[in-house]
Formats: sequence, C-alpha cells, structure tokens
Amino acid sequence: MINADPWSPIVVGTEKKKTQIGRAVAALVKEKISILPLFQCDPDLFRAAKSEAMALTWGDGRRHSTWRIPKMTFHQYNLYSRGDDPDDFIEEYDVWKPKRHFIPGLSAIPELLKHYFGATEMQNCRLLTVNHLGALGGHREPIIKIMGRPDHYKLRFHMPFSTSTRVKFYMGEETHTMKEGHFYLYNQSCLHAVKNVLGIQRAHLVFDYFLNPTVLEKLIIPALKHQGEN
Repeated sequence: MINADPWSPIVVGTEKKKTQIGRAVAALVKEKISILPLFQCDPDLFRAAKSEAMALTWGDGRRHSTWRIPKMTFHQYNLYSRGDDPDDFIEEYDVWKPKRHFIPGLSAIPELLKHYFGATEMQNCRLLTVNHLGALGGHREPIIKIMGRPDHYKLRFHMPFSTSTRVKFYMGEETHTMKEGHFYLYNQSCLHAVKNVLGIQRAHLVFDYFLNPTVLEKLIIPALKHQGEN
C-alpha cells in the first residue's frame, strides 16, 4: 500500500477509508487500473456540452487559420487557460499556475463539470480530436512528481463526445473502447495510443484533477466496487 501522507490535503476519518484510498492509488501507480468506467452523463447536460464542443471542433466561426482540423491529424483545443485562444499550446507544468479560466463562449461544458465535480480544483481541460484515419502513437505521461505539485497525484478523465466502437484505445497490451456520454478515469501513466477509422470524427473532453476526497469517495471507489461485483 502506498503511504497516504504525501498526498495531503486529503483527509480521511477511518482506517477503512485509508485502506480504500491506499488500494486505489496503488492500483493506479502500479497500472492495475488502465481505463475505469465511472458513470453515464445526464443526457441533457451531455447534449448541451456536445453541441458546444462540436461547434468549436467542426465549425469555423472564428475564421482562424488553424481552426479546421487537417486530415489525418491529432489536435487539441485548450478550453481552460489564462488566455482566450484554444489553439495556444500549454506545457504540462504551466497548467498548475493560477488565474486560469474557461475560454470565452463556453457555458455548457463548465456547467457539466461543475455538476459532477463541484468546487474541486480542476487542473486542465482540453478537447482532443483525431480525424478519420488519424492516430496518436504510444506514449506515457506522469501522474506523480508533476512540476509545481510534486507531492500530489494527477488524475485524468475522458468523456467522448464523438466516437465509435471501431475507434481503439491501446493501454499496454489491452484494447479498449469508450462510449459517447460516459465518464472514464484514464490512467495516462500506462503506455497508451489511439487509432481512428475512416469516416469517424473522434472528439473527447479530457480534463485533470488532483486526487481528492470528492473524486475518490464519489467516483473511483464506487466504480471499483461495481467492477468487482461484475
């Protein structure tokens, strides 16, 4: 079990909670959890957020030179930053800095995240797209010892807005599919990759939170219990 002390400000009141939290963190760090299904989004919240995301992704309302997605490419739009341009690239260490906000024009996506994650401090929020036949090669990203927050654990979540059962996620030697409108805990420390197929415009909302009581007690631990029951 991983020592819980380094990841304050988590406060636990019982030995049972400490054990549950320790097991959850150990499973993430040891890559026993790769993709964990959490829950299905409320249909109305999902439709509003998807409409907002699709307007950004497939539209060209700003007449921006880089706004349209070139064929066979991976692209990300930064929705939560200190600037107003979603095409600005954000270094990993930069997202921990203060005075960040959702870019202008967004309302449904922030409402959706607030509904499920409350006042929990969000670290990053992006719209990640892979056009038809596009792919992202295998890579790993850190969830511990993050620059600026070395004593915290970073958790990544995915919710597909547009996808297909034919779109494949590779996590180590496993292959996964994700459903539109479902939330997933996505362990980015695992070796992972994605491959799209012809005719599918794949778009995911991807966002990060630090490990915290809300996420653990309301999302991760119930999902692990449910998975164990099946």
